[in-house]
Amino acid sequence: MNFPVKCECVQTLQVKLMSAGVVQSETTCKVLSCDTITQTKDKALDALYPNVPYTKRPSAQDVKLCTLSLVGSAVVARGRQLGGAINP
Repeated sequence: MNFPVKCECVQTLQVKLMSAGVVQSETTCKVLSCDTITQTKDKALDALYPNVPYTKRPSAQDVKLCTLSLVGSAVVARGRQLGGAINP
């Protein structure tokens, strides 16, 4: 039995494209609390590469989604760590 998923919470994420620990690009994107990690990655990539064709940019599988603490240490998001979503 499938139950409807409530997606009431919209979050604004600060997205940074980093390479070798250096910020290459920075922007924000909006995600829903019910978005999967892959959906969140796709929305972040849409925000970071707004005028780049889909085939010319990295795929969601090519990037890691991390949360940064106030002291700068990174934690890679997996499974249920973002808004209760499960990565397909």
